[in-house]
Amino acid sequence: MTKISILLRIQLFLVFSPFILPGQELRITRSGEEQIFKAGSIYELTYRPGGVSDDSCCGTHFIVGHLRNELPDSLFFVTNEYREAFRKRDRKIERVYYSEFPSYLIGIAKDDIIHFKNYKSLKSRKTKEALIIPGFILTFSTLGTLASGFIVRNDANRNKLFRAAGIQLAAGFTLILARSKKQYKFKKTDDPWSFRN
Repeated sequence: MTKISILLRIQLFLVFSPFILPGQELRITRSGEEQIFKAGSIYELTYRPGGVSDDSCCGTHFIVGHLRNELPDSLFFVTNEYREAFRKRDRKIERVYYSEFPSYLIGIAKDDIIHFKNYKSLKSRKTKEALIIPGFILTFSTLGTLASGFIVRNDANRNKLFRAAGIQLAAGFTLILARSKKQYKFKKTDDPWSFRN
């Protein structure tokens, strides 16, 4: 191999390695409790640049991606999704940038992070997101089943409908709650998490 082809391969590796390599683990602590997140896991993170407390000037930013690198004062994420929401003249404006493949390397100051959720993979996140629709459908269809139970005159059928409504309601709530994920808060809480270097 020639020197040029070796240098070209090294340059290509350096350019594309943030998007190919799995990243690193992250450790956070609070009140003697420590949480460790595996390398390559997906983060859904909310932050405000400059540590501003409201979204009047700079807006609130949301990213979905995996941790690529951690420095003492900042985190670098390779993102699949980036959103920003801000207010302008009493109107809320939101911009969304989405990519099926990891596309941007974003550095975020640790002091700017408000909270995040952690998922094993993008597939895991999408599965949890998809559970909310059937959960709400089952929960709201309970009303129809209950109404039918009041209309039916036969006591045996009425009891069956009430039991079916109870099962629907329980299944709907289970799907909605299965969608929810623990949120690790760094601001606006009595006992905030902090990053362990």
